[in-house]
Amino acid sequence: MSTRTIQIEDNLDGIIQSAIDDTKELMLSFLDDNPDRADDREPPCLSNDLDYSGSFHEIIDGAVPIYTKEIKDLWYLYGDDFERAFDDAGIGEKDDEKWPMGWKPAAIYCYIEQEVSSHYHRHADDWVEEWKAKRKGEAIEAAKKLTREQMIEILDLDDEVTDKALIEQLIEGIKDGNISTETVLDT
Repeated sequence: MSTRTIQIEDNLDGIIQSAIDDTKELMLSFLDDNPDRADDREPPCLSNDLDYSGSFHEIIDGAVPIYTKEIKDLWYLYGDDFERAFDDAGIGEKDDEKWPMGWKPAAIYCYIEQEVSSHYHRHADDWVEEWKAKRKGEAIEAAKKLTREQMIEILDLDDEVTDKALIEQLIEGIKDGNISTETVLDT
């Protein structure tokens, strides 16, 4: 009797991490387009906000392997988890005839979607805070480039304040959140 060693490339963690990174970028882009939403009590909704145009599902769909060998390798390693995700999603029968690539890639899709969604819900608040800090930094840099007249208008002060006091008040207001980053960036 002979022994064979078979190697299987396990790239599931990389696939999921790539989809997580793309989802984070999707959320940051959403906040760039809707900066007022960064102050909501809840982060943007994955289904209603980020997937309004189908972008989130495009990310997940793009993460699913298309090559038979890769699908079979991942199925060998994680088949039970994929099948459970498929069953939990309740999206159909395990019948290859009813799925364009068969039901197993659909099950992998379900698994990736569950993993990315779970990660999103655990980390979305942190991502919003990262976005706010970045915007605050951008606003501070933009504030340093404003004219005296623009600073006086934003701070609603009279014309007798010194230039140094103007920029200090403006930057302090941005840091404290008393002056909207959008007000400065839009000026």
